[in-house]
Amino acid sequence: MTLSFQYTSEDWAQAYRTYAFRGRRRWLTRFYVVLGCFFLLMGVLVAIAPKNSFSNSVPLLFLGVLWIYLGTAMWKRAGLRSFSGRPELKQEYSVSVDESGVRFAGPISSSHWTWPAFVGFLEGKTTLLLMLSPCAFAIFPKRVFGPDEMDQFRELIRQKLPAQ
Repeated sequence: MTLSFQYTSEDWAQAYRTYAFRGRRRWLTRFYVVLGCFFLLMGVLVAIAPKNSFSNSVPLLFLGVLWIYLGTAMWKRAGLRSFSGRPELKQEYSVSVDESGVRFAGPISSSHWTWPAFVGFLEGKTTLLLMLSPCAFAIFPKRVFGPDEMDQFRELIRQKLPAQ
């Protein structure tokens, strides 16, 4: 199967979010959100408690918003920042996926990985990630697949990658 596409900043941002919410970072991400909710709740309780002023709750509310940001919006921002600083990501890619592996070819860079290089895969709403390590991945936007190609790709992944 051969795919041709050019990444968009939104592809990259969604890939980072998929990594954060479905990959190894998912527990850390959830912890940050729970911690943020805890601080927000404490801030509200301090604000409505008798003999307290709103100014006493401001640090708790600020910490709550900060932790929730770190658990959610930070990942999208990190993806956008990563995309903007790398000109090779803005090129038109021709991607070949077959029995031997995955090859990305473009005018200024190319990569080739055989199937044993991948340790797993993650699927999000708009992206598929083939994991090269717990922290590195190849991104496949779902928008580039034809109707039957997505199912073929998933089946090839099931055959070639170790069970998760």
